[in-house]
Amino acid sequence: MKGQLQLFHVIINFMTKQKCIIFIDGSNFYFKLKDLGLHQLLDFDFTGFSKMLISDNELVSSTYYVGKIRTDGTDKTQKLFNDQQKLIWHLKKHNYKYSLGYLLKSDNVFHEKGVDVNIAVDMLVAAYENLCDRDYISLFRYRFNTSSK
Repeated sequence: MKGQLQLFHVIINFMTKQKCIIFIDGSNFYFKLKDLGLHQLLDFDFTGFSKMLISDNELVSSTYYVGKIRTDGTDKTQKLFNDQQKLIWHLKKHNYKYSLGYLLKSDNVFHEKGVDVNIAVDMLVAAYENLCDRDYISLFRYRFNTSSK
């Protein structure tokens, strides 16, 4: 009887798995990891992180969103560009897609542009095409309520 109940539980869990999509705002993610003392994004286990996030559910896709670094001939931008290329390779190794916004320089400071829009568009497309089983309205409310504090 016990074996039959366990098998039934496994079948029920299999049948009720939700489809999940992971959207990561790369800049926010990077700085949060840095705050936690994790300074090497190239050592980060994105596969393990994804498994932890989705638990026993089905992962449809994972995308990392970041502003594209362009070189301007300086050593600093060339290093940043090379590091971003290494990060993209690392993401691909973990089966992550990437989406590039752009960086706008203003008063010698770079500002990321287009990343939030790319995330929002991909979320709306996923919801419209029924690619996942999550409530995006709650996610949007949470995002806007927490960012306004």
